Amino acid sequence: MASDRYAFKSAWKRHFASAVDFAGGVLFSAFKMLRTPESSPAPARKILLVRLDHIGDLILTRPAVRLLREHLPSVQIDWLIPAESRQLLSCDPFINNLIPFRYHWYRRGQRTLETIREFFSLIKQFRSEKYDAAVDFRGDFRSILLIFLAGIKQRIGYGITGGGFLLTECLPRDSGLHQVMLNAAILRPLGVTGKPGYLPLHAQPELFSALVPRRSPETKRVIVHAGAGYPSKVWPAKNFEKLLCSLSRLPGIELFIIGTADEKRAAPMDDLFQNNEPSLKDLRGVLELHELPALMLNAELFIGGDSGPAHIAAAQGIMVLSLFSGANDERLWRPWTPNLHLMTNPVSCSPCGLSVCPIPDHPCMSGIQPEEVIHAATRLLEGKPV
Repeated sequence: MASDRYAFKSAWKRHFASAVDFAGGVLFSAFKMLRTPESSPAPARKILLVRLDHIGDLILTRPAVRLLREHLPSVQIDWLIPAESRQLLSCDPFINNLIPFRYHWYRRGQRTLETIREFFSLIKQFRSEKYDAAVDFRGDFRSILLIFLAGIKQRIGYGITGGGFLLTECLPRDSGLHQVMLNAAILRPLGVTGKPGYLPLHAQPELFSALVPRRSPETKRVIVHAGAGYPSKVWPAKNFEKLLCSLSRLPGIELFIIGTADEKRAAPMDDLFQNNEPSLKDLRGVLELHELPALMLNAELFIGGDSGPAHIAAAQGIMVLSLFSGANDERLWRPWTPNLHLMTNPVSCSPCGLSVCPIPDHPCMSGIQPEEVIHAATRLLEGKPV
């Protein structure tokens, strides 16, 4: 088993986290010696889960959360998540309460003072709830500090950014596991075992029925996402234009482009839409995040990069053609689905973990040729192997 104590690539950050953990461990050991030994914790009745992260990370955590519910059906399970993801996960039946964190530290344009206020407000809330156990799936020092200050007796996590001494059970992280399996493994101290399965999101097609035309039985729908959370994961817009132009010429194909208004401004593709091609519909900046699961269920193929929508498509069980950048290791972060065709351009600097590629031509993405993607998409739509 490959095990990494700290997730930082920077040596000074690893050394700093190690120094903090060493000093904290010494202080806590001395404090524990002065206290009366505590008895073993009783079985948990109320569990707090913490995953403050991006959309894809939350999707990859859901199978573990359902596994927890299957093993502990009578336990109250609450989940602290980014506020912007609340509607997407609001219909998950294995969660009792979703607790939104509005100004969390992964929020773009976060405001520090609001984050601090909300942080201490959550501590007060969690103390009043009297949770028996808490699980931080990410291994984030700030989340670990939050559940420690909330006075939760059993605190489980990986401690890969420091703060492991604040956990009652700091688990070693197997860096060779896919994220879904890694999220399930952290639940073992709660007596949860087993392999997490595939898990679709609740879909409400009525949400966008006025925006998406009724589908005829003869057509096949393709959903394309031309953006990603970071520039390092984005395939060039000119390549997407070639792909969309080629696919729009195929008989019986409906193309839907999804994304945010910002992604549309970054890659307007005006030349593509000026002819008002009826098989092509631009839904960027129109559909909300929580409307995507229903759209995905009514499609045959998703094409896009390493992004939240790709993980939503995977959860919905449709075929995913993933244009995967070198920022992440595809073995650990690929969409969790058997219906996956992964396209990469191997480069020596992968996985870099960077949000912006420092190499001018961004070879891990620019090296994926449009002709290869068009061929793969056409074959998958025909039900043929690529």
